[in-house]
Amino acid sequence: MDGLVADVHALPFQSGSFDAVYLITVIGEIPGPVQAMEQFHRALSPDGSLAFSDFFPDPDYPTRGGLVRKAARLASNPATGPGAGSLIPRYSRRRFDRVDYYDDAANVEAYIEMAAGYDGRRLMPILREHLRPGSSVLELGMGPGVDLELLAEEYRVTGSDQSVLFLERYRRGHPQADLVVQDARLMDIERSFDCIYSNKVLQHLTRAELQESLHRQVDVLVAGGILFHTLWYGEGVEVHAGLRSVYYTEESFEALVGSEYELVEVGRYAEMDEGDSLYVVLKKVQP
Repeated sequence: MDGLVADVHALPFQSGSFDAVYLITVIGEIPGPVQAMEQFHRALSPDGSLAFSDFFPDPDYPTRGGLVRKAARLASNPATGPGAGSLIPRYSRRRFDRVDYYDDAANVEAYIEMAAGYDGRRLMPILREHLRPGSSVLELGMGPGVDLELLAEEYRVTGSDQSVLFLERYRRGHPQADLVVQDARLMDIERSFDCIYSNKVLQHLTRAELQESLHRQVDVLVAGGILFHTLWYGEGVEVHAGLRSVYYTEESFEALVGSEYELVEVGRYAEMDEGDSLYVVLKKVQP
């Protein structure tokens, strides 16, 4: 085992020297993280891996995926130089399929604590431009029901989630709520709505699953109905504790949209950082 004192902004190693770079609660203390990421990339072999951890929750990155998004943003920053984009897929990690993630009560409670203070309030004015008051709305992946309550201020809402735990938790405080168990991949609900809404939910599907879900959602919309969905903006795939998040750009999402929809509007907004989120509005095309 070798040890030496070194400046992380100018590592004294030849390019490709290591198969792995490993940091424990260090990333958040580096004053020049962009330059450090460049150095990690340079020091790694072509198939090398970066592994790091930091304290969670970090007040600067209060959502579950914040730490990894931080790495991806650093890696894609123009300051890291040509070829930095190759960091993103490398740090996008293995794929998992944990559709039962929120069947665990501990994960449900952890999500509720993590997401406190975040909601879709800034999305309501955008939705209002496309959907008249009193319309019927199905929310996919309602979680603790924060956005459902915002939607209920103007619309007739039905909440859904694949996790029975989320639904039971919400129903205890809202016994009259219209709630259904719904897998967004299947869309087998036998009702129709003016709008299907989700906020940072469908990115947990694979790209193929999302495309199939969009295809199935059209059958749940009334004539002229709309989809309003948001996702994290970017490229690659992130996995945390087996929960997948797929990133989308305007172009990569539009590539999944079939001829049964008209793309009405697509835009970016800030959830944590400027432009880190994508919203899309699709309208069912009349047959």
